[in-house]
Amino acid sequence: MTPPSLPKGYSGASMGYQFGSVLAGGIAPLVAVALLNAGNGEPGWVILYFSVIGVITVASAILAPETVKRVRGRLETAAVPAADSAEKARAN
Repeated sequence: MTPPSLPKGYSGASMGYQFGSVLAGGIAPLVAVALLNAGNGEPGWVILYFSVIGVITVASAILAPETVKRVRGRLETAAVPAADSAEKARAN
């Protein structure tokens, strides 16, 4: 269960990130050793594998939507009422 102060989307995004790290990062050394064995000790297949993984990572980063403006906008609108109430308290 998500704490009330944490929006629901954040926990889902974090879970996807963590599972992706375990699957891709945890399996990569095993795949590399298998490719090294399949290539009779030559690293060509391993280099190709990591190159493909790198291209997928760069493409994903480029195609991912930018969210900083949305988050910054939410933070600014959330901060405005607090600033207004602080100014009212000073005036009293």
